[in-house]
Amino acid sequence: MVKEKYKIVLIDGFLMLYGDAKADLKNIDMFGLKVGDKVKKIGRLSANGKVTSSTRIFEVKPYMTYSGMFFIDEDEYMAFLMPEEYFKWDLFTPRVDIYSLFSFINIEDNEPELILQNIPNLSIEIFKAQFETVK
Repeated sequence: MVKEKYKIVLIDGFLMLYGDAKADLKNIDMFGLKVGDKVKKIGRLSANGKVTSSTRIFEVKPYMTYSGMFFIDEDEYMAFLMPEEYFKWDLFTPRVDIYSLFSFINIEDNEPELILQNIPNLSIEIFKAQFETVK
């Protein structure tokens, strides 16, 4: 019996990779991020400091790591390795790598945007492709 290295799963409704997906992640830099960059925040607020449909912040503490591009058929995703602290682990739920998958829109003359899809809710969250990194 061959053990799967990783699965594509929904966690809290969001598309994620669960397991050792390193071999299938492509070493592609995107929107100024290099593979291995530690990202604390994605996005920005509107000029008046409010959340709108396309100006919001996705924040992870201490940070997530941009791990490269992941492809499902013709769909492209930016994969971010989530920190261990983001999930609860115990004796019956051993620690594994979990990658959050963001699709993106990069239309000429517009600021690129990342998209988090909530599959069961048929909703999306849009974030400007602006990153606050950690050294």
